Amino acid sequence: MSSTGAAPPAVSISHARAEASRRNGAKSRGPKTPEGKARASRNALKHGLRAAKHLVLFAEDQATNAACIMIGRKCADLMRAAR
Repeated sequence: MSSTGAAPPAVSISHARAEASRRNGAKSRGPKTPEGKARASRNALKHGLRAAKHLVLFAEDQATNAACIMIGRKCADLMRAAR
């Protein structure tokens, strides 16, 4: 970037490269099926007590998991209040 704040000059690319880029971009549009969308929604799944969404595994009991989360959040709140 120059000292005047102007954008850098545009770089010229060949017609073949631009066309290849367009064809490649047309392929990448994300998941289409409900199964694919559900799988992709877990890509950035956070873990821990402060996660916004909790995942219960097949071997876990949902009620026990919810109770553990509630206890953990209360402990965290108490520790934060003690500071």
